[in-house]
Amino acid sequence: VTMTGLETKTMNAIIDYKGTLFTSGSLSINGAQQQYGVYCSHDDGATWEKNGSGIPERVAINEFIVLNNELYACGHFISEQFTSEAMLYKSTNGGQSWEQVATPGLETLTANAIFEHKGLLFISGSLSQMGQKYGVFVMK
Repeated sequence: VTMTGLETKTMNAIIDYKGTLFTSGSLSINGAQQQYGVYCSHDDGATWEKNGSGIPERVAINEFIVLNNELYACGHFISEQFTSEAMLYKSTNGGQSWEQVATPGLETLTANAIFEHKGLLFISGSLSQMGQKYGVFVMK
């Protein structure tokens, strides 16, 4: 399938939110340097445009979820030293812009998945700076 405007080579997540498709992923320019991004499509995936105003370039978004009619994106920031820090973003305007949500206690987590259970938001991932230790965290 030809997807005009989708500059990513590895897709991490995809979601349909009110008729707009959102995806995220990464593109290795020279085999080492990664570029990350969020893209959206308003025509069932035929064309894509870069999205994610408010999400820094070095944040790899791993998953999306809708909770209380708001769109969330979780992932992690990749530092120059290849350490990671969990990042959670929320959009209240259909993905046009994103704001960072505070994640105290998740600073060293590689946030791989996000899910909702009985109105609570859970994030799971690995604590990569401490060896491979995995956990699930709840945001109240």
